[in-house]
Amino acid sequence: MAATSHAVSDPAEREVKIVGVVEEVVRDLHVAPVGTIVIIPTSRLDRDLGIDSIGRTELMLRIERVLHLKLPTSVSTEVETVGDLIQAVERAAARVAPQPHQPRPGRCRR
Repeated sequence: MAATSHAVSDPAEREVKIVGVVEEVVRDLHVAPVGTIVIIPTSRLDRDLGIDSIGRTELMLRIERVLHLKLPTSVSTEVETVGDLIQAVERAAARVAPQPHQPRPGRCRR
């Protein structure tokens, strides 16, 4: 799972962007007027938001593009709610986050 140098590193910013992408996809799928879509973490992608399997694929692609990160292919079929999606993105972001350099024990140079 690789990310580009433009990856969004702040979890709160990622969450806002994810909800924005979900709203955008729902509007594109259902031509919903502005302000009529309420998206909360417990919103179910299929039942509450009407996102089918093709819509899920589009949603994952848009999230990857907006957040500059690669999601596992299983995410589109495993997540049920917006909250699940946010958690899956956080797990993917954690896998690609640079780790701080830690000196190895017993290898210090003087």
